[in-house]
Amino acid sequence: MKVEAIAVEAYRTGALTETQVRRLLQLKTRFQVHALLKEHHVPLRYSEADLEDDLRAHRELGVLPGR
Repeated sequence: MKVEAIAVEAYRTGALTETQVRRLLQLKTRFQVHALLKEHHVPLRYSEADLEDDLRAHRELGVLPGR
């Protein structure tokens, strides 16, 4: 079994995070991980906490207005 397939399955089962998959496969961006997961029909794990973190970061960068 290829390392890529093992990494994808490990992400699917929750054994690896997105960052761990990226590092293991030596991918440069998280978007490459997203493309790989999409190719294998594996949904991203994106929690409410992830959303809040992203919204906070966008506000800090001025992309979104503050509350």
